[in-house]
Amino acid sequence: MRRTDGSPFGDGSIFSGSGTTSQRQPAIQQVNDSMVNFDIQSYFRKPEVILRLLSLLFCIIVFGCISAGTWTSGEGGATKLCGYNTNANTCNLGVGVGVIAFLGLLALLVSDAFYDQISNLQWRQYLIIVDIGFSGFWAIMWFVTFCATADQWRKTPAEMTLLGVSASDAQSAIAFSFFSVFTWVGLCVLAVFRYREASRHMFANPTNMYGPPGGYSDDVSPPYVGSPGEPASDSYQTPPFQTPPTNQESNPEYQRPTY
Repeated sequence: MRRTDGSPFGDGSIFSGSGTTSQRQPAIQQVNDSMVNFDIQSYFRKPEVILRLLSLLFCIIVFGCISAGTWTSGEGGATKLCGYNTNANTCNLGVGVGVIAFLGLLALLVSDAFYDQISNLQWRQYLIIVDIGFSGFWAIMWFVTFCATADQWRKTPAEMTLLGVSASDAQSAIAFSFFSVFTWVGLCVLAVFRYREASRHMFANPTNMYGPPGGYSDDVSPPYVGSPGEPASDSYQTPPFQTPPTNQESNPEYQRPTY
């Protein structure tokens, strides 16, 4: 049955968005505040961001050189041959490691931009653990790529350059694979230092584990009330399920009348 106001969905509370707009406003406001407070100069001065951008450049050089300069056609032109001793696995390894590293670096750069806006210290630790694992593993993968490409290029006959293989591109991919090992090891070391700093900050401020990054202000008290050794304050409340004393009972000079 269609309503007279033209809405085919009853009262329209689900589709009108009136019930969800107020719920989305705090999240939208928080994102807007974080974007306004974002300092781009401080972001690009971070050591991990500088190393990530440098590693990003090395990734582009490696898989760009392998894709553009090390593949060639055979004598008949029917098949594609890899310039590293006609070993297609070596070319695919270099391109695959470079592309995955490129995508991972983009994700880590985004996480670095929002790292200071994360109030939960445990979530910060999780991000750093992912950074340590990914950086350490990909440093090993770059070392494997360097060894594979260098070994296969050593075995490549000189006639491969006559078929269109660019020697400069092949050697550049080998060189920047070697440089990438050090940048990714540096990223792993920086992530370990960040993890130790985050752990020390968490144990030094246990009440701030789930609170805001700056802690609680003087106007807002933390959820902890006090220790048993502290003297009682004026904020004492009557225990539950007990009737509060009247003015006569709380006065020691008051005497009950006898009848």
